[in-house]
Amino acid sequence: MEAHTELYISPEIVEVWLKDKDYKVLAYSFLDRPIYTVQWGCGTTKVLIWSQMHGNESTGLRAMMQLGDMWSKSPKDHPFLQEFTIVYIPQLNPDGASAWTRENAQGIDLNRDLRSLHSPEMRAFIHLLEELSPSYALNLHDQRSTFSVGGSGEGAALALAIPQCDPGKNWGNEHFNNRRKIRYAILQMLIKGNVSRSTTTYFDESYYPTAVGEFVQELGVATLLVESGQFKDDWSRRKSVLSTAEFINNYLLELSNVESALADWKDNLSLDTPQVWGLEPNTPGMCDVLLRNARIRTFQKEWKVDVAINFIGKYDSGHFRLQPVLEELGDLSRRKGRTEYERISVDWDVVEKPYQKGMEVPFWKQIEAYCG
Repeated sequence: MEAHTELYISPEIVEVWLKDKDYKVLAYSFLDRPIYTVQWGCGTTKVLIWSQMHGNESTGLRAMMQLGDMWSKSPKDHPFLQEFTIVYIPQLNPDGASAWTRENAQGIDLNRDLRSLHSPEMRAFIHLLEELSPSYALNLHDQRSTFSVGGSGEGAALALAIPQCDPGKNWGNEHFNNRRKIRYAILQMLIKGNVSRSTTTYFDESYYPTAVGEFVQELGVATLLVESGQFKDDWSRRKSVLSTAEFINNYLLELSNVESALADWKDNLSLDTPQVWGLEPNTPGMCDVLLRNARIRTFQKEWKVDVAINFIGKYDSGHFRLQPVLEELGDLSRRKGRTEYERISVDWDVVEKPYQKGMEVPFWKQIEAYCG
């Protein structure tokens, strides 16, 4: 598997990108890296967008870098910039982005730290949230390649969710209307063909009490979670970057019209019914490579088995690569793979512990040779 270094966006690359933008230093990370904000637009309605809360999720950042260049170059071509002031945090977790880790340098998942605020990154986020008082928010993440559209085996380019408010409390009309605004904008995009049903899935809207999206939603900010997925074998996620950028741009355009349009919108359906969207569910369980009826040779004995393999991004000593790791062995007839091979033969020279979940595939070079 070729190393797709464009997945890795260092804080230094972001600093170069920001040089001709309207940017500020919001605060500093645990390891004293600057956390930046950049701004576009001049409208009275505030929109907050953030990405790389998880340091190993760069698609949203790459999409926003493309959009930001476009907005800066030709702001008059994007009318929502007259309605909105967009404030964007490119790398909320610059330490994790530098090391290509989900967590920050303290080992904290920032998406579970907004209520306890152990991390300087989330304390900075809260400060900005209070200072900006946005009406809308976009929470950008990457989705693992193991999710597919309705269990079809086709990777989802985007998965969407409107974070829930605590179901044990009565939140009143403001929170209901915020969810309604988001749904209206997305449904308009579906109607106009500006978001594809075939590559967009309905994300799980379970309530996560410590998650950032839920916290922001409960503050009365209309928040949408956008998970950038992966097309079939687009390991660089270039297509996902394009689809995410297109979605964000069109979503903001629809949101800029939502206040005037919503009054005449007849909506008698439940906000929490997936059928409302006309989108397939977001289904886990796919693997990146599936070897069906593989002939494995270990301990000088040959046997047949299904093998599931996933790719994990690894950054070490200045080098980034996608590392193939073993996910599962056994009867995998009910699973689907992005790429599948039938009856491939591999030698696995082992003395003990022939299989451990998460170990690097010891026979990957044989598979590459077989695949050409």
